[in-house]
Amino acid sequence: MTRAIVSLAIGNETLEVAKYTRPLLEKYAKKCDAEYFEINEFHARELQLRTPHYVKLYLGKLLSRFDRIIYIDNDILVKEDAIDLFKIVPEDHLGIFEEGYAFPERKEQFSYFCGQWNTATKKQFDIRQWDKKYYNTGVMVLSKQHRVLFEKPEVEIFNFGEQSYLNMLISKCKLKIHKLDVKYNSMTYVKGYQKGEFVHYSGISNEQRVRLLKAYYTNNKLELPSFDTEKIDKFVDIVTDKTKRTYIVATQVTGLGDKLNLTPALRHYAKKHPGEEITLLIDGFVPEIFKGNPNITYLSNFYHSQPKPTQEDKIIKLNWSYFEQHQHGHVCQSYCHHMLGNYEEDLTMEVFTNDGDNEFVKETYESLPKDKPLILISPTWTMKNRGLSIGFWYNFAERMSSKYHVVSIGSKRDYELKNVIDLRGHFKVNQIPKFLNYVDAVFCVQTGLLHLAGCNPKVPIINFSSGEFPSEMHLPYRNGSIGWNCEVVEHDCPIKQECFDGHIGESIIRPMVEENVRKLGHKHNIMAIRKWTAWNYCAKKNDKHSCSKEIESKVLNELVPRWLDEL
Repeated sequence: MTRAIVSLAIGNETLEVAKYTRPLLEKYAKKCDAEYFEINEFHARELQLRTPHYVKLYLGKLLSRFDRIIYIDNDILVKEDAIDLFKIVPEDHLGIFEEGYAFPERKEQFSYFCGQWNTATKKQFDIRQWDKKYYNTGVMVLSKQHRVLFEKPEVEIFNFGEQSYLNMLISKCKLKIHKLDVKYNSMTYVKGYQKGEFVHYSGISNEQRVRLLKAYYTNNKLELPSFDTEKIDKFVDIVTDKTKRTYIVATQVTGLGDKLNLTPALRHYAKKHPGEEITLLIDGFVPEIFKGNPNITYLSNFYHSQPKPTQEDKIIKLNWSYFEQHQHGHVCQSYCHHMLGNYEEDLTMEVFTNDGDNEFVKETYESLPKDKPLILISPTWTMKNRGLSIGFWYNFAERMSSKYHVVSIGSKRDYELKNVIDLRGHFKVNQIPKFLNYVDAVFCVQTGLLHLAGCNPKVPIINFSSGEFPSEMHLPYRNGSIGWNCEVVEHDCPIKQECFDGHIGESIIRPMVEENVRKLGHKHNIMAIRKWTAWNYCAKKNDKHSCSKEIESKVLNELVPRWLDEL
């Protein structure tokens, strides 16, 4: 009988947690005489699903390969003395924890999901058939007959991720249930949850999860996992003269902009080494950034590398940490320059599209109204140290809509606005620069859209800068220069002197700055380090500094009227 312990790791935060939970899951798999398998972004692309939570449906495919599976969420710490759940759950039962008894409001939330489902699919699920049991899908013990649970839905409705969708199928299929004890899915709302054998760090911030996981390792005298040495060093320092393939290992390249900034280095390496088979190994979320890139032969997630490196392959390790190697995330161009050899000064980023992508973009544009020009925004909230308030984006969209159609793109998690054409979640990442051919201007903060716009050779960019980085450190390189056809709206205050000299500055921020200066060395700009430290401190504390209010006021009251006249 084949068995597997399966988890899921997609997205930067999830991968950060996985550094600590993965070693324990792998140990648990050995204990259960099972294989460890991790669902990642490649499986998401195979299923063509947009929501990371719904990629859990890949379990259906895995159940054709394995006889039994224990699925365990990535944010669950499995203790070394945890019981083998295969032994306590009968093969013809679904092993799962029923959390509805502790949360009466789940009934109302599930009813709301069913209403959304019935409206969206026109297929009626009669909630009267529901037995009022609501299960948490963080831990599931599965067998082959449970493949019926993992059918791809007609529409992905986010209601506790995919959890309400699976609860609907559990109810419809009338499966035999083996209710797991709370200690096998001990969530943070449970009193004494840390005594459980499977500790589920749900409902808390990612920062809290990482801190608690580190504390567990320390308290139990376990060696803290080293992502670099445990998983990468076996691929490094095995360069020989009999090179067959080249592996470029890019680790901790977590952000969209960071990945885009790899593309000029890949281009120039391929140019100087024609005919080499180049495999790019990336850890973390890999959307369509490298799709169709002619400068690489293979693209693979680091943990599922295909083809596997051999002793005769060349390994180039691009492994940087944020503090120890460079000051700003988007100076990784110069770091790639160093690692991959000298090349010309063309640092233009690039993404690639095929005929299907181009047709999709064209059809989208043709479906939009043509009575006014288009401008593009991405009202992101995910990076608090760079974002602007939802109130700002509401006002901005309302005022600009008098002359322009305002198109909003990005993730479905980003702010939902009125007075816009809502295309959040509509495009694949590599399609966005192509769509920019149809817009008059891009308005964005220092996140992914800025760098995607940098892949378009002509669109004007207006960047609302938080002051975290100097402009020359984050603006894209286009048409031979940094910041070509870009306007930067930046307030003059990284952290006001009186704030910096006050209690918080003296006791917290200043020592952090001094530590970062020590790590980064004198070659880096001290003011930039101070900006970076202070802004990130305020963001983590959810304390949006008055600087953000200043830039929002300046844009709305001074610049929007000018743009309405000039663009």
